Amino acid sequence: MKIMRKYLGILLAVSMFFTLAVTPASAAQFTDAHGNVIELDDTLEAYAETGLSGANDAARKHETNLGDLWTDALRWFAVSGKINGYFEEDDVTAGNSKLAVDTEHVVALWNGGNLREDIPAGKFNAETLAKVLPYPNTVAVVYMTGAQLREALEAASQGLPYSEAAAAACASFMQVSGMKYTVDISKPFDQGEVYKAPWYKAASVQRVTITEVGGKAFDETATYAVVTSNANFNGMDSSYLFKEAAAANDKSAITKAVVRDVVWMYLDEELDNIVKEDTYAKAQGRIKLLFTDAHGNVVELDDSVEAYSAVKLSGADDAARKGETNLGDLWTDALRWFAASGTINGYFEEDDVTAGNTAIAVDADHIVALWNGGNLRADIDAGSFGAAELAEVLPYPNKVAVVYMTGAQLREALEVAAQGLPYSEATAAACASFMQVSGMKYTVDTAKAFDKGEEYKAPWYKAASVQRVIITEVDGKAFDEAATYAVITSNANFNGMDSSYVFKAAAETNDKSTITSAVVRDVVWMYLKETLAGAVGESYAAPQGRVTVAGKAAVVLTRQNLTVNGEAQTAEIYNIDGSNYFKLRDMAALLSGTGSQFSVDYDAASNTIAVKTGEAYTDVGGELATGTDKSATAVRSAQKLIIDGAPVTDLTAFNIGGNNFFKLRELGEKLGFGVDYDQASNTMVVTSK
Repeated sequence: MKIMRKYLGILLAVSMFFTLAVTPASAAQFTDAHGNVIELDDTLEAYAETGLSGANDAARKHETNLGDLWTDALRWFAVSGKINGYFEEDDVTAGNSKLAVDTEHVVALWNGGNLREDIPAGKFNAETLAKVLPYPNTVAVVYMTGAQLREALEAASQGLPYSEAAAAACASFMQVSGMKYTVDISKPFDQGEVYKAPWYKAASVQRVTITEVGGKAFDETATYAVVTSNANFNGMDSSYLFKEAAAANDKSAITKAVVRDVVWMYLDEELDNIVKEDTYAKAQGRIKLLFTDAHGNVVELDDSVEAYSAVKLSGADDAARKGETNLGDLWTDALRWFAASGTINGYFEEDDVTAGNTAIAVDADHIVALWNGGNLRADIDAGSFGAAELAEVLPYPNKVAVVYMTGAQLREALEVAAQGLPYSEATAAACASFMQVSGMKYTVDTAKAFDKGEEYKAPWYKAASVQRVIITEVDGKAFDEAATYAVITSNANFNGMDSSYVFKAAAETNDKSTITSAVVRDVVWMYLKETLAGAVGESYAAPQGRVTVAGKAAVVLTRQNLTVNGEAQTAEIYNIDGSNYFKLRDMAALLSGTGSQFSVDYDAASNTIAVKTGEAYTDVGGELATGTDKSATAVRSAQKLIIDGAPVTDLTAFNIGGNNFFKLRELGEKLGFGVDYDQASNTMVVTSK
């Protein structure tokens, strides 16, 4: 019996062995973008010490570390000779069994649109790679001249700078290995004939410069082997040059090697299945996006910076020369934040630091930012944007400057800056100096003529007097003409650009005024990143009411009926742009002795009206007199208003015939009396508490 059991045990073991031997290991499957079901090799595994970027269209926007890894794999496959075993039989028969150029003439190009997912730091496998490239591409070799290679890159980058609208065209943007190139996005792509929507052929090559190939000088007449995909070989996306070059050189070929398999070979045989952080932590500087600014300076853009705007920010079509814009608010907020946060302290030049000029010399509530509307040149559309868009908004290498000036100088600076208003085609140049602001509010009364003094720089004049601009508040407090304010602006204004003679004069008289080393565009990025967390929200959906540009108001003396607590009254009333305005002292007289009474006093030294609620009003003479029509004298009131000791800046007031008239409903809300209108009797109804 024991012997029988022994034999049964042996038979069972043998049976299990053969069962295991013939049962296939479970394999993961992946359905690619063409509907092909791929059986993945789940024995493959590698490790990335750093995340590799492919998601969110990253490789359509700029060079990425995943793009570097991917193209390195393709180039390694060619230069190592591995490719030699993958040429098709007819190529081998024709003697096309290896690359026909030296190693230093081998480059790899790969479309950014075909890198679809990130590879997170940590372990990854075949399924991860299949998600990065969900296509069954095979490796191809295209022989082309240097001139053709440059044109191919020109056409491939036609969608740049990336935007949501240009995302499809940016799919053809090329990641590379074995070479370096630049794209000057300030130059327009010269569209030739339509190739395949949304791509065009290049009528000329003017944006792309190839700076080196294989560590050596680029040669437009040389022949290069471009290792790429079968799709590019056949003219996918913008790749008409690949197709033309392949047709013209019979050594160009599509191999049997599957691209994903080649990447695994590279990981296994060259990298020992570890993507090292010291090699691939970031993009390696093979592709640089450049911008030639309005002064001819070539600026290298930091293509790693990216932000998102929930709203369109307006700068195009001279928007910021005409009035306040949301982009002007954002831009000046960035400058003021830079100073008020103390970030500016690290950007004072060495001679300033040596002289003890290491911080802003006034309190935060005396810091304002001013920026010329003419230096906001383009919109930023809703969606993702980067350094390229910011360079289009400001195509100048401006630096941040600090100018200390008195309130009187600040008001004069705004007066001359607004001399071109109201905007028209004829005054567009002069309106370039109009100031967007942060940390303050001001109005420009365009019904008054700018009082020209001596000519400064055509088309600008100095101001003979200041009569159009009123600064209504600084940092929520009353404006003080005698106070000193730190004005954060550009080095150009510091030096007297456009109408900015006041900036220049003020800078020369205060040795703490200075130009810092901070580049304005960089400061805007700091603000976006550190304060807005990379997202411009709905708070910037519209201009925030910092600048009021008002023309001649429609002022009409009205004879509307009036009752106060049910009793008929008479008063001098003006209808201004559809709203009723009352003389402040008339309303004080009518409500004296009621629960809504208030006193009115005037301090000529500070040009301030002081109102105290709950106090009886004392007549000064002339109250409730109707008199003659004085509508022609109506101007925005420049007088400050204090209610119960607190400055009030949000009431609309006009000075008519030497008296201040306030919008009745606004006055009622501030002082606690009711205002209604009875349409049947055309009567304004005022009720006290």
